[in-house]
Amino acid sequence: MNNLFTFSLKHLKTFLLLLALLGLSISIDAVGIIQNESEKILIYPNPTTSYLRIESGELKIGNIDIFDVYGRKLLTSVPLNSTTDISPLPLGVYIVK
Repeated sequence: MNNLFTFSLKHLKTFLLLLALLGLSISIDAVGIIQNESEKILIYPNPTTSYLRIESGELKIGNIDIFDVYGRKLLTSVPLNSTTDISPLPLGVYIVK
């Protein structure tokens, strides 16, 4: 008979020690997140100095915002044919939302 237990990770050491003292063992299965392939977004090339290509599968992208590392919005763009011109931006590290 399988019994399922839920516990927090902060109590994991105590739980495993208790099982060892009782001479018991357990099997732990990893729980993952199922990723829907149609929800993938690809942004490339990285690095680039001219255009970003955005592939979003079936997801509709209305516009994108580009921020600098300080959180300042530098550019808002509506991708045309899945590309966005970033040539006005100086060299740097940016966050695409």
